[in-house]
Amino acid sequence: MLESAVWSPSLDSKDADGKSLPKEATEEEKLLAWADTVYGGQAFKDWTPFVHNELGPIEIGGFLPLVLANPPATELPGLIEHYAGFVDSLAGDLARIEWGEVSYVALDDKGVFEIRAKLINRGRFASTPEMGRKNRVPLPIRVGLELPEGAQLLVGRLNSSEARLPGFGGSKDHHWIVRGPAGAGNPKLIAQSATAGQARLTLEVK
Repeated sequence: MLESAVWSPSLDSKDADGKSLPKEATEEEKLLAWADTVYGGQAFKDWTPFVHNELGPIEIGGFLPLVLANPPATELPGLIEHYAGFVDSLAGDLARIEWGEVSYVALDDKGVFEIRAKLINRGRFASTPEMGRKNRVPLPIRVGLELPEGAQLLVGRLNSSEARLPGFGGSKDHHWIVRGPAGAGNPKLIAQSATAGQARLTLEVK
């Protein structure tokens, strides 16, 4: 029987008369004893002869669907109480991208600026599993620089992608040089991921 770390049927149940099963009892016998105890004999359908159109004479029966895969309703409150905190904590461990170590400085007095920024994964998990990086499912992180009207990109790419950012602060440096007319708006850094959220930042000259 496939066992789960969360829940599995007990193999220590007694028979219908409350007696322990013999040591030589098979796993199927132990499971049937458990099902009879928990479900009052309603979880197993006796084997019944049936004539199949293609297979001929067969028998239909056995454990009802999902009886051995899902816990009884009476055990759900205890399982929820035991595991809810752990499952909830996983949400805080998921990949989460943000911009860090950002600089936006003027290189001259003619409207040329340099932008440096680091895209950082603040979660414990990578933005995508290693296999996801290889087969590109889910899609990579989309990185973009949004320029104000009239601004021109001199160095770098307006749109790029990152296949994967490792967890625990995994990061990738980005660099652009732009030219913008006086009075133009501020550039914006944008990063979007199907698994790690999005990060948007409006730049200000420092």
